[in-house]
Amino acid sequence: MIRPPAPSRRHGIDRRQFLGVGAATGALAVTLGAHGLEVSAAEGAPHDPGSGTSAADGPAPDSYLVALLPGRHRLTGNFAAFTACDFDGATLCYTYDGTPAAQRGTVYAGPSGWLHAPLHLPAGATIDQIDVFGRRTTNGSQTWKLQAEAVFAIDIADPVTDLAVITTNTTTGPTHGVLAPASPYSLYDGWGYDLVLIGSSPQSQAAGFIVQYTPPRREFVPMTPARVFDSRFSRFGGLLVPGAPRTVEVRHAIDVLSGVQTTPNVVPLGAVAIAYNLTITETKVLSGTGGGYLALAPGTSTVVTASAINWSLPNTNLANGGVIQLGTGSAERKITIIPAVNATHAILDVTGYYV
Repeated sequence: MIRPPAPSRRHGIDRRQFLGVGAATGALAVTLGAHGLEVSAAEGAPHDPGSGTSAADGPAPDSYLVALLPGRHRLTGNFAAFTACDFDGATLCYTYDGTPAAQRGTVYAGPSGWLHAPLHLPAGATIDQIDVFGRRTTNGSQTWKLQAEAVFAIDIADPVTDLAVITTNTTTGPTHGVLAPASPYSLYDGWGYDLVLIGSSPQSQAAGFIVQYTPPRREFVPMTPARVFDSRFSRFGGLLVPGAPRTVEVRHAIDVLSGVQTTPNVVPLGAVAIAYNLTITETKVLSGTGGGYLALAPGTSTVVTASAINWSLPNTNLANGGVIQLGTGSAERKITIIPAVNATHAILDVTGYYV
C-alpha cells in the first residue's frame, strides 16, 4: 500500500494538546473540546478496559480516564498524526480528500477514505493496550483496525494483516474505543504497524490515540572482564576527591600494569548499560575517621541517587559489583564517578553490557 504525503492543511494546536503523556503517574483525563484532544494528570478511578477482546464502551462522556499500566511506555498522537487517503476503486491509496474537518481538533478523509496513523514502535515491543478517540456527528459506530504490513509491500494486493478491530460507541459526540488483548501483540522486524479508521467522513472523525506498550527486552552480553579506568595512572586524573566528579569513558580496555589502551570498543556503540566491578584502594583521610563513598551516574550527570561502594577506614581495599546505565549523545559510553567525604583511588572493570 503506497502512502500519500501528509495533509498540507494546518490545524491549530495549543500547548495543552495531545502531544505526549510524559511522566504522569496517575490516570489521564482526556478531553475532546474546542481545541482537540487534551491530556492531563487526573485523580479518581481509572477506566477499566476489561479483560480481553475489544468491545463497545457504551456512551462516551466528554472526558475519559485512561489507566496507565505499570511499567509500560506510551505512544500518543492527536489528529495531526493521521494521514488521509481515498481509494480509486482499484488498488492504490492515491490522494488526500482535503475536506475541512467539521470539528476543530479532528480530521477525516471523506466518505470513501481511510485515516492511517503509523505506530513508530521498535521491533520486539509488545502492545498491551490501545485507546482510540474520535467524534461522531450522527449516531453510528466507528470501526478502527490495527494493521500490519510487510515493509516491502508496494500496493494493496500485498498482504495486510488485520490484527484487531476496535469498535467504539454508537452515540453522537466524542467516541472512545479500547483494545486490551489477553495476550499482548508482538511487533516484528520488517513489518509496519498502523492504526486505521475505516471510512472516515464528516460524520466519523478521528481525534487521537494512546498506545501502551512494553519495550523490547534488553540483551545482556557477558564478556571477559576488561579494565577501563584506573585513577592510579596519571592519564586518568589521579586521586578522586570530594567535590570533583570525574566523567570517564568505559569503551576501551586498558593494560592493568601500564594503563595504556589495549583493545578499542570492548563496550560497543549502542550499549545502554554495563555490568561492572568497582574497586577502591589507598583511601585517604580528609575529614572524620576516613570513611567515604563513591556514587556512579550515567553520562555526565552528577546526581547522586545511591552509593556504589562505601568504606569506613583509611587505607582500605574493597570491591563491589553492579549495573549502571550509560550516557547518550555526546556522553555515550560514559559514566561519572562522584566521590564523597574522603578521597580514594578507584579501578573500574567491565564484565558485560546491555544492548
